[in-house]
Amino acid sequence: MRDLSNVAEQTAGEYISKIGFFPVQVAGEGPDGGVDVRVPGKLVAQVKLPQVGRPVVQQIYGIAQSESAKAVIFSARGFTRDAESWADEHQIGLFLLKKRFGGFNVVPYNNDAKSLGTITTSGTSLYWVTKIFRLLYKICSLIFKGIVWVLSKKERAFSVAICIAAFYLFQYFR
Repeated sequence: MRDLSNVAEQTAGEYISKIGFFPVQVAGEGPDGGVDVRVPGKLVAQVKLPQVGRPVVQQIYGIAQSESAKAVIFSARGFTRDAESWADEHQIGLFLLKKRFGGFNVVPYNNDAKSLGTITTSGTSLYWVTKIFRLLYKICSLIFKGIVWVLSKKERAFSVAICIAAFYLFQYFR
């Protein structure tokens, strides 16, 4: 059971990192003071394998308030109705850990969890800027490859030149 808990905590830490928070600290073995994953000053998370009730939600909320951080909870078995309503009322992100071979997939469960990736922090901004630049790089390399392919065909070179000239003329007279 503890090995599965460690896998769940690592999965939660990786997910928190992927949505742009850093530095992520995973508690691991031993007493953790109620926090399994922490991003100092930004986020505290509790990771549970059984269904989560309202007392767990209240506990992580209290810890988050004392650290001026956002509270989130990851659960492999879901949340009670009381836990869900209390979390929604206090803007606590709830995530489901869906079992898969060798680990878990993380699924945002409530609106606060779904919007967590859009919180304005240096971490999330850096994450999205990196994603955008990688996408732009892929697009530019595909365009370049297409141009090289077209220009390698002598018959098409004239057509491409006309299209490019028409594009710039359109931009000029617009």
